[in-house]
Amino acid sequence: MNQRYTEGITMAQVRIELQDFLEQEDHTTKAFPPMQKNDRKVLHEIANHFNLKSKSVGSGKNRAPVLIKTSRTVEWSEQHFHRVSSFVSRGYLKNSSKKPKSTMAGEIRRTRQMGGGGGGAAAYRNGDVVGHNASEIPASNFGRKLMEKMGWAAGMSLGKEGSGGLLVPVQATVKSGKAGLG
Repeated sequence: MNQRYTEGITMAQVRIELQDFLEQEDHTTKAFPPMQKNDRKVLHEIANHFNLKSKSVGSGKNRAPVLIKTSRTVEWSEQHFHRVSSFVSRGYLKNSSKKPKSTMAGEIRRTRQMGGGGGGAAAYRNGDVVGHNASEIPASNFGRKLMEKMGWAAGMSLGKEGSGGLLVPVQATVKSGKAGLG
């Protein structure tokens, strides 16, 4: 079977091979081509639904699933296969023993292996003023409109008239350590 499916095997081909295997009474085992781990798992799950014993033989990229009939093996049914395959739907089970023909596949694989973070949030240092380079609140801002309706204008202090109020807003500074907090 390995010669027949050198690149991989589709679910339609799995269906045909499984149907042939279940309908032939003289065959008790069926070997499939080498597959990757998650593809073998799909085939093992399908086999489990047909009460077939399944195991993987070989090692590395040549590891392939083998299905074995038991006394409890279910007879072939198209409806049963479609029900089972909808649970474990994968379109194509790739042959793991073959190298990809295109160099593009190798490039994609290489880029997946490269790690690295997404950058993360900006880091503030101890003592930095939070929002020191923030722009002025625009005139379209709802809060600024409310303040202007109450009589505030740009350049005026915040607080009671006559008491001076705050001309410069309260500055929040970054404190990264625990020392000096209490």
